[in-house]
Amino acid sequence: MASRKPKPTKFVVLLILGLLLLASGAYLSYQKTILSFSEVPVQAQEVTRGELPTEIVISSAGIDLAIEMGTINNGIWEISETMASYLASSGKIGQSGNVVIYGHNKTSIFGSLTKVKVGDKITLKSEKGNLYDYQVEEISTVKPTEVSVIAPTSYEVLTVYTCTGILDSKRLVIRATPTE
Repeated sequence: MASRKPKPTKFVVLLILGLLLLASGAYLSYQKTILSFSEVPVQAQEVTRGELPTEIVISSAGIDLAIEMGTINNGIWEISETMASYLASSGKIGQSGNVVIYGHNKTSIFGSLTKVKVGDKITLKSEKGNLYDYQVEEISTVKPTEVSVIAPTSYEVLTVYTCTGILDSKRLVIRATPTE
C-alpha cells in the first residue's frame, strides 16, 4: 500500500508566503541602510579650492582603489559596488574640512581595512594628479548614530569607513591627518 503525503493546508501555505514577504521587506529595508549613518551630517559649504580625490592607496591593507562621487539621497548614501566612494558634500583634499571616503566591506573594496594600524600611511590622488599623504591617527568602531565622525571640521582630516559588526550594524572608522 503506497503512502500518501498530506497536502499542506491553505493556512500553512499562507503562513509561509507571509513569512517570505516579511523577510523580503526586512531585507530590502536593511539594504537601504548599508553604509548609511542614521542622520545626515551638516552639509559642507560650497568650496572652490581644494581637489577632488580619484584614487585611494593604503599599502598596509593592500588597498588601491579608484574613487567615484557619492551623494546622500533621502538619507541613503549612494555607494559604488566596485570602487570607493567620496561623499561629494564633504571636504576637498588640500584644504580645511573632513574628506569622507567610504566603501563596502567586500574583499575587493574595504574588506581589509581591519589591517590598518595607527601610524599607517594613506595616499589620495587628486583629479589633477597630485598625491596627498595622510597618517592614521585614530581607529574606532561606532554606531550609525555617531555622525560626529563624518561631520565637517575646521581642519583637514581624512575619514575612511566601512561597515563592520553583526549584519553590518556598526561602522569601522579610520581618521588620518595630512603629513607635510
